[in-house]
Amino acid sequence: MKRIGITLKINNGLFDNGVNQNALYLARVLKKCGYIVDLICADQKTIDNIEPYEKEINTFTLDKSYNIRYNVIIQVGFSIEKVHSNKWKLKNNEIKFVSYECGNHYLINTEKILFNKNLETNYFRGKEEFDQKPHQVWSIPQMEKSNYTFYQFKNKQEKVTVVPFIWDPFVIEKSFEIREKSTYETRPIERCSIMEPHLSVMKNSILPIVILDKNQKINPFKHIYVFGSEKIKESKPYIDFVSSTELFKQKVISFEHRYPTAKILPDHTDMVLSWQWENNLNYLWLDVAWMGYPVVHNGSMCQDVGYYYEGFDGDMAIQQISNVFKTHNDNHKEYLLKNREIIKRYTKENETLVSQYKELIENVLNNKFERKKYNWQENKIY
Repeated sequence: MKRIGITLKINNGLFDNGVNQNALYLARVLKKCGYIVDLICADQKTIDNIEPYEKEINTFTLDKSYNIRYNVIIQVGFSIEKVHSNKWKLKNNEIKFVSYECGNHYLINTEKILFNKNLETNYFRGKEEFDQKPHQVWSIPQMEKSNYTFYQFKNKQEKVTVVPFIWDPFVIEKSFEIREKSTYETRPIERCSIMEPHLSVMKNSILPIVILDKNQKINPFKHIYVFGSEKIKESKPYIDFVSSTELFKQKVISFEHRYPTAKILPDHTDMVLSWQWENNLNYLWLDVAWMGYPVVHNGSMCQDVGYYYEGFDGDMAIQQISNVFKTHNDNHKEYLLKNREIIKRYTKENETLVSQYKELIENVLNNKFERKKYNWQENKIY
């Protein structure tokens, strides 16, 4: 049976970066394809972080992985360097390497280049010298538009294609189980949470605060939590911005550290408002909707999940907030069932998704490549 390794490195916690969860979800899909799948963990800390959640997939440290014969290694959580690939090749000189791209590297690196002029880095100069060139590059759907050409440049590989999006409910369900919490229950809609990481222009609280400031005259909240803001709340321009809002003057907004979704939903919120730029599929929205909580978001690639508004359209977002106030408690059971049925298209329960990943792997093994297009309504490539 063919064997696949997926790289994973957790720096702080499982929930600090969606890439961590992506590795786990991908592993489960490939296991259902019929392959032996291992999570190749950079260190013991990574294994310790995922053990409470992942019971189905083998986990090995990097050193132990060198004793195993792999057919394919997929780079997700840490870069495959030549010092790694040379050791795996000792077991199988025909081994294939895939770079599974989940981040908006174009936007991240653009910000570094433009706004961190004194930052010492050899990110680009060192890649060709130290990193293993992948045989193919796979892009998650929401990153293809802004990153396709940049992924080719970064990986020194022309063979880049979009692949279906993957998610699985086991992490959010286990997180709720550990905290002895359950799905959404009827309650007054009084608290709203913004849960963006504030690491770039791609996902932050600025437009959500603007929207909620206008909304306060229509659907007033008693409290608004801005999570993940422990660093930005010290920024003078951010302080100036927030201080100008009615939310601040009414003392209904607070700025908090980043916490797991399973802690925020049952303990601190009745609704989530989210905004992003060029990240139109997001685990946060799927986690929130799967557990039955209202999530107002602008993800154009999952418009049928939660409560959708377009792009930067604050008025449409406020209309959706009004819909949450008016209908969610009466319809929360139907909302949960409807969203779970929709979200299944991203899981291993979707047989088309599983068969398409099997085809992708077999194409890599047989030196075949075809650039695909993506259909968001079906989460399908063609």
